[in-house]
Amino acid sequence: MLFNRSSERFPIHRIREDPYNPVRIRDLSRLTFPLFNQILLRIGRLAQRPTPSEKPTRGFHFRAVRPLRRLLNFAESLQDARLCILLLLLSAAFSTASAAGSLQLTWNASTESNLAGYVLYYGASSGQYTQSITVGNTLTATVQNLTAGRTYYFAVAAYETTGMASAPSNEVVYTVPTGSSAVAASATFVGSDTSTHGNWKGVYGADGFSLAGDATSYPAYATVTNIGSLTYTWTAFTSDVRALQKASSTGRLAACWYAPTLASGASYTIDVNLTDGNSHQIGFYVLDWDGYGPRAETVQLTDATSGTVLDSEPVSSFQEGGYLIWTVRGHVKINVTNNVPGTNAVASGLLFDPAGTTQPIPAG
Repeated sequence: MLFNRSSERFPIHRIREDPYNPVRIRDLSRLTFPLFNQILLRIGRLAQRPTPSEKPTRGFHFRAVRPLRRLLNFAESLQDARLCILLLLLSAAFSTASAAGSLQLTWNASTESNLAGYVLYYGASSGQYTQSITVGNTLTATVQNLTAGRTYYFAVAAYETTGMASAPSNEVVYTVPTGSSAVAASATFVGSDTSTHGNWKGVYGADGFSLAGDATSYPAYATVTNIGSLTYTWTAFTSDVRALQKASSTGRLAACWYAPTLASGASYTIDVNLTDGNSHQIGFYVLDWDGYGPRAETVQLTDATSGTVLDSEPVSSFQEGGYLIWTVRGHVKINVTNNVPGTNAVASGLLFDPAGTTQPIPAG
């Protein structure tokens, strides 16, 4: 290799073409950028020497000048890029609004015309990057599946079309927030809809749905878990408009999730985690199909992390069926609680739509 001797014994500015020990300029392509800080000044001296059209200095091989000058320019542009990357990575790490478990980082572009792209490195220890993402020639990357409460260390490097890579940028540190969402959970009650009955298709569920006793198709941004409920089907075939339309056919199904205990205060929970950090509309269909009791219940939305009550809606006289509609963001729990001794709390469907699909509905 060209630089396996000490700089004192074999300084770059004394490179000569020795027929018994030839120096091959193409070996420069094997250099990696961590060496640039040691050799940059000496390459600079070479790059300032006369062009091949000028009279050569005795013993110097001028075919080296242009490759060295190009190498110098590329090194300088990548050094400039590293300074920019430092500032933008730091900004992204502390201003991102992505959900916990993921982090978006951005940086500005290198001015090198031969640039091929960037590699983002990260790991759980400072300077020990066990993972990498090759993002190509783009200026942003999103890291997924980070563990809540753990600290991660990030750095980015540029590479050019010949395969040469820069030294990593300075290190950026980020600790993933504990809990299930980096954004505060929120739920705003839009209103109730008692006129649509079970005719949800084309009205609700554009993003996804879950129908008790039938089908489930959740949107990519939602993780849903039913906790403490059972499923019961009143009737699998009916033309009664109160029953929800089946997902994959023209029939209707009257079914429900219910709390198995026949006691006032008995409840179950539907855990809904909206992981993309955006607001979405959630519709919750409740139906007292058999008028047992008749039923009365409370549907309450809470922050899944803190337990803070975000909204609470009393429900009674719902034999005709109706939708409770919220605009929701983050990780929430839908708690359905029975209010009448000897009956149980029921609900029949959960439907997801873009925020603003349903305009606020006047009370009464």
